[in-house]
Amino acid sequence: SDYVGVVWRRKWIVLLVTVMVTAAAIGFSERQQKLYSATSQLVNTSASTTTVAGKNSTGNTWSTSHAPLLATVAGAKWVISHAGLGKITAAQLLSETVVAADPNVDALDFTVTDPTPAVAQQLADAWARWSGSYSNKIDSSNLVLAVKNLNLNIASLSKQLEAAKASTTLTPTARAAAITQYTGELAVDQATLSKKNAQSTNPGLQLQGRASQTANQTQPKTSRNALIGLVLGLILGVILAFLQDLLDTRIRPAVAQDGGDIIFKGFDGAT
Repeated sequence: SDYVGVVWRRKWIVLLVTVMVTAAAIGFSERQQKLYSATSQLVNTSASTTTVAGKNSTGNTWSTSHAPLLATVAGAKWVISHAGLGKITAAQLLSETVVAADPNVDALDFTVTDPTPAVAQQLADAWARWSGSYSNKIDSSNLVLAVKNLNLNIASLSKQLEAAKASTTLTPTARAAAITQYTGELAVDQATLSKKNAQSTNPGLQLQGRASQTANQTQPKTSRNALIGLVLGLILGVILAFLQDLLDTRIRPAVAQDGGDIIFKGFDGAT
């Protein structure tokens, strides 16, 4: 009750500080540049990776691995070139875009933030429309490289296998072990090559772009900042009220006994 009494006696200090801090928070918000965000998606709709409900059944495998591949200068250049966005550079597009794996489905979320809502939505939609072809290009290039390396490795293993069969320097045990090793490695690489060739002729990955909804304002958040200012102002006001009360009821009387006085000038939080 004593604490409440202190606050009540110094209510004008609490009120003044609260109003000043809240007004400062609102003023800060009004000076901030307005920013708008729009989010589009590139969804992996392949039957092998989604359930009937559309949610990923084995984890966001594709989106997790491809998010860093698309959030590159090369990916931004691809989108700009194919979408005809000649007035923006790849670096600018990347600076306004966040590419992340969606937590619920095997999809990539493209969130673009820009001072103009229409531009934010246009850029987000460009990512959704053209990033799929870039993703397929990356996968195709990686597939071609993998097939090339497998063919080279198979050729090398075949030579080693033939050399082991024709060897006259190896002991029978060592020769049999080498033939078994090379035969096993060759079988694994040939099976992998068959799968890679099947992927190149009949890719199972199906990607679908989903356009963004209306861009939402993300800055300034005047209501949130005003609430924060109100709470901080109230706390600071209460602290100052107790300091003023302490000064008037304890410190000043003690100093007055020695013939002096103390005048409260203000409170500096930095010191």
